[in-house]
Amino acid sequence: MAQTKIKKELIDASFGTEWQSTVETSNFTSEASKGYFINTTSAGVTVTLPANPSVGDIVELIDYAGTSATNNIIITSSNNIEGSSNDKALKTNFASTRLVYSDATKGWVTSST
Repeated sequence: MAQTKIKKELIDASFGTEWQSTVETSNFTSEASKGYFINTTSAGVTVTLPANPSVGDIVELIDYAGTSATNNIIITSSNNIEGSSNDKALKTNFASTRLVYSDATKGWVTSST
């Protein structure tokens, strides 16, 4: 039997990560549903996560130049990151991470490292 009614709960309006075409080379504040290429060749870069996230918000980060072992990508937030108020860092060349906001307790958690 064919379905004749579409329920709102069945529609997923998300279309994945919107990757930014500008490579970030200095500190910036990220936005939900966006991905960023980060070049730390000259200096470390601090990424501030969105201040008022909703459950399921995603931010993706990639070490574009493969220099984050020397010049780290620091991830900071006014919300917890993995259950802690401490900043996190990408310290491996060509590292990437996908952060998903869960709740006030754990805050931003990684779904890939």
